[in-house]
Amino acid sequence: TSLITRDVKYNEWAIEMAQSMHNKFINHSSSRGLRMFWKISIDGSRPVVRSEGNLDPYDGYVTYRLLQLVNQQLKEGKNVDGSVLNREIEEMKGMVMGKYLMYQSSDPLDLGETLWLTSWFPDEDWANHMRKVAISNIEEIFESTIKSTRRRLGFRDFGVSIGLQTIPENEKDGETRRIVENIHSLWKDHLFERDHDITPVMYCSSLLPGVFNPNFLY
Repeated sequence: TSLITRDVKYNEWAIEMAQSMHNKFINHSSSRGLRMFWKISIDGSRPVVRSEGNLDPYDGYVTYRLLQLVNQQLKEGKNVDGSVLNREIEEMKGMVMGKYLMYQSSDPLDLGETLWLTSWFPDEDWANHMRKVAISNIEEIFESTIKSTRRRLGFRDFGVSIGLQTIPENEKDGETRRIVENIHSLWKDHLFERDHDITPVMYCSSLLPGVFNPNFLY
């Protein structure tokens, strides 16, 4: 919102929220070092789901980095506190670096989100590694053209088609484009059969990825 309106207050609100909620999502008592709680109560007083989601630290790291970058960009030439969110970013980065080499998934939505997350900082080691793993796993799942929606969920497949459209241009090839086209063709006549509150939205987002692409606003 701040990038569109050029009004920094929206980004500042997001930074304030990140600063106020960060510690509530971090499990400092885990024997495996810092971990995240998947869900906390609405008032932030306690964890509701104590386990960590597969991509939680990556979500946090990328979000904090983007908030910091937008803050610097919109306040260029003004008094900018370059240390905003530094502590939170370092804690998220520590969790990212501690788990990225073990990344594996067979879930299309998870794989698609992985590609989107890695697209923001594509040259960082964790992003390079996870992008390669995700693309390989996607190509294995979609090795043959899928012709039936049976036992599949449209919104999860659209996670893949959106994610593949955000990878660096030099990594897109005939195979990644085939998979995107396969998913669009497979689901275009089945959008309202189930999960109709999300599947059509994901379909439209996949047809026009827009702001999912890091270069869209630049």
